[in-house]
Amino acid sequence: MVRPSVPCAIVVSVTLRYELHLTDRLPQSAGDLIRSRLGPFVEHRGGKTDMLTGTVADQSALRALLALIWDSGVGVQSVAVEPKLETGRA
Repeated sequence: MVRPSVPCAIVVSVTLRYELHLTDRLPQSAGDLIRSRLGPFVEHRGGKTDMLTGTVADQSALRALLALIWDSGVGVQSVAVEPKLETGRA
């Protein structure tokens, strides 16, 4: 008996680096919670607002990040995907 070939599934993990501009300062406890659940994020402290940059695995992780920020009482002014840098191309 010959079994028909089964096509292999190729799973590609797509992670994107995001930059989030917040409307206020993120509480330290919220920053700690974000890093413990979603991995390393860098906080850039400005005058009265913060900016977060970090890698997000997928849409559900981005939604979780936004929910954690929202739950801390801070608003999100903008979300942008950081552009990939071209390496080795002229």
